[in-house]
Amino acid sequence: MIVADSRRNHFLREVSLPKIGIVCSNWGRADRISKIINIDKVFEDPWGPKIYVGNLNKLNIFVASVPIGSGCGLYFTEFFNSGAKIIVRFGTNDTPPFEPDREKVKLVRAVNNLYGFSRESGIENPGGDIQGSKFILEAFLAANSNQGDLIFETVNCTHVENFYALQYPDMYPPDRAKRIKSIFNTSGNCHDMETAILYQCAEDFGAQALTILQTVNKNKSNPYDDSIVLNNEKNIAKFILNTLGAIHV
Repeated sequence: MIVADSRRNHFLREVSLPKIGIVCSNWGRADRISKIINIDKVFEDPWGPKIYVGNLNKLNIFVASVPIGSGCGLYFTEFFNSGAKIIVRFGTNDTPPFEPDREKVKLVRAVNNLYGFSRESGIENPGGDIQGSKFILEAFLAANSNQGDLIFETVNCTHVENFYALQYPDMYPPDRAKRIKSIFNTSGNCHDMETAILYQCAEDFGAQALTILQTVNKNKSNPYDDSIVLNNEKNIAKFILNTLGAIHV
């Protein structure tokens, strides 16, 4: 296990974070969630995240935007170095075709297919399942019975690095498109670009992490210009905050 030490940080120098945080790759989502909490401080880094530190009732929490894809690992590492013990990622499922049921919410039990980052982290046999936090998952499952129209399901997820190969395999030459389809046709109905890296970093630091994925139609030109999507996002965010507020760390 890695011992947290903020002196190793390259970007979040002299930043101390609450033990609990929510992270989003969608910067607009992070900003919208920040409006639910009482903000005390805001940290901005020219290379990546904007971090809102505040509280809701008795919960001290940070909400941060992070880069898309493997670059998020740099910041997850620095968040754990800076005091984080529990991180929930609030994202969206990348699997096409996008489900018409916008009320579906995926709780990611485990994620696989992370190779480069795990190999460079010294993992002997990369690519296998990396587990999310059973502690946080059980807390969410216990709390989800009063969430109105939201439908929660627990899933295993596949790490994806080439979003466009997943979405548009036929843009590649036919021989490559065939291989791409063969890969993704057997990889399930949940794909994400950041969860595996979050879970690997949490495992390395002996911390807790879990991803919650909202269902959003990413094929729309502006998928968040939709009152149902935004209302579901707000309800999921409140659900996350309320559940985290009942967790003792």
